[in-house]
Amino acid sequence: MMMEVLWGVASMSVLSLMVSVKVKSEEFSYLKGFLLSLWSSLLPLALLSVGVEESHWSVFSADGISTAMNFLCLWVWCLIVLGMPTYSSVEMLLCSYLVILMSILFFFFSNLIYMFVTFEFSVIPTLLIVMGLGNQPERLKAGRFLIMYMILSGLFLFLSVLYCKHSGISTFTDLRMSAGLTSPAGQAREILFWMMIITFLVKMPLFFFHSWLPKAHVEAPLEGSILLAAILLKLGSMGVIRLLYCFQPSSSNLMVQTLATIGLWGGLISSFLCLSSSDLKLCVAYASVSHMNMSLSGLLTFKGLALKGAGYLMLGHGMCASALFFMATILYKSFGSRNLLLSSGGFSATPVMVMMNLCVWSLNFGCPPSLPFISEVISVICIASSFTWVMLIICLLNIVISSTYSMSVFGVQSHSKGSPLPKGQLQSILSLKNFILWGLWVTPLVWLFFDQVSINYIQ
Repeated sequence: MMMEVLWGVASMSVLSLMVSVKVKSEEFSYLKGFLLSLWSSLLPLALLSVGVEESHWSVFSADGISTAMNFLCLWVWCLIVLGMPTYSSVEMLLCSYLVILMSILFFFFSNLIYMFVTFEFSVIPTLLIVMGLGNQPERLKAGRFLIMYMILSGLFLFLSVLYCKHSGISTFTDLRMSAGLTSPAGQAREILFWMMIITFLVKMPLFFFHSWLPKAHVEAPLEGSILLAAILLKLGSMGVIRLLYCFQPSSSNLMVQTLATIGLWGGLISSFLCLSSSDLKLCVAYASVSHMNMSLSGLLTFKGLALKGAGYLMLGHGMCASALFFMATILYKSFGSRNLLLSSGGFSATPVMVMMNLCVWSLNFGCPPSLPFISEVISVICIASSFTWVMLIICLLNIVISSTYSMSVFGVQSHSKGSPLPKGQLQSILSLKNFILWGLWVTPLVWLFFDQVSINYIQ
């Protein structure tokens, strides 16, 4: 319980610091009470999930992974508010708050209907951020892709929830307790599993269902990219974990092995796309696809160790990817382009930025002894013990390619002979507010290296 208390104290301290920094702006002065009320409603909700035990009748449930994801939501909310420029609109703040709130409720609910409502409702403010608050005309196409994938995949989950309700199944506990069914019902149970999991695989996203994510990342503003990478992808991962825990299919099943193969090949292809991409935000987006697909392949081994590895990856990726998008936005605002060649050497004149850039890109490919490194080792062990040696080679090759493009991008940004950031941009980056913001990013990233605390917290 001491860890939860420390999190609460740290969260309230960050809130006071956030308000003292942001309220100095006249445009945001009227938001002081609003921010306090929003934070005071989010924090108890996340703390309430600590220690809540799932029961047969309960609407709520919490475990180590869901509790860690709730605090990740609060941490991201703090970063969004503190990092939001003064010209951002109140609509951006409201949409971000709705996404965070729906995500916390999703991690919190055990009831299938409530879970479905919060899962699908989180798409609406995300769509408003991408289509309504983006800057480029291509944001409309990205919004159409987002709507198409989310609505079509959500239809399967909607029909599955209706079937469960008709069968007297209302919570994940009921779903897990209905395992001992007769043969005809068992066949229906397998169909139900695949209909439910397809929705979460699209949002995870599984390769071949990932086209909406790079487009949304590229066209979304900074706040939208952080929400997509740190929060929304974790909704899909958490849904997959819950369904695998409830249905417990066999790893020898042909469909399961096919899905694991798609995950490994998709992760490898995504890594090659990162290596060949010149768009910085697109590179980070495909890196997220690669990490999520590798995590899925480990989960499909149905080992308890793989479940812990997925939890480590979800927490580490949520912190690391949001920091990478923050770096990409700094270069975009300074050079007016996301192209790596045009922004090469952008951080070379700023040692602080070079160090932070090295930290986040090292965590992106799993520098030991960080949580991403532990999750990759666990995935390799589980895949080697459950699948063929060919899949193990693909997994290892994916890790090598991930390390290659991570260090390549770092070298281009920090050690190339390009144009460093202009002097005026340097002064704004080295301001007190940005140093505070960097501290909020770097502190959890450094904390990830001290993996014993993180492991105990997730378990």
